[in-house]
Amino acid sequence: MVHIYEYHINSSVSYLMREFRVSKDFAYDICMDTLIELRAKFLSDKVKYGNLKFLFTRMAQNNLVDWHKRQKKLDDCIREFLDLEDDSTDTDQYLALLHQSIQLLDAEEEKLITALYLEDRNMKDLAEEYHISYSNLRKRKERVLKKLKKHFFRKYNTIR
Repeated sequence: MVHIYEYHINSSVSYLMREFRVSKDFAYDICMDTLIELRAKFLSDKVKYGNLKFLFTRMAQNNLVDWHKRQKKLDDCIREFLDLEDDSTDTDQYLALLHQSIQLLDAEEEKLITALYLEDRNMKDLAEEYHISYSNLRKRKERVLKKLKKHFFRKYNTIR
């Protein structure tokens, strides 16, 4: 069973790296998420044994494409925000809004954002410091950034 797992993960990671030009860590994270999803499908009898390599690779590819779509929506939102030429709001106001938004995070979330963006710390070093895996830290960072953006845009929309 371990050999099947390693074979499918490694071949799918290589495929994602080659076809989508993503890092090995990112491709591995996508494949691990896909493995969890595939397991749930097996347990609920939504999928039967067959060409597992094709199924797993296709699911990993779809998960990667979905991630890119979600990221593009966030990027478009930020780009729209940055393209605004609103004279009533200047850089100092944006920074004040960002500072207020950061203060709405809990202590651990604020500590993570501070370490990553103000102290310019490395994600791998932080993962070791927090005693969690790199992929868990990456997911935590994504959740915190999403929460921070939500707080920021909520405050931004009140001054528009």
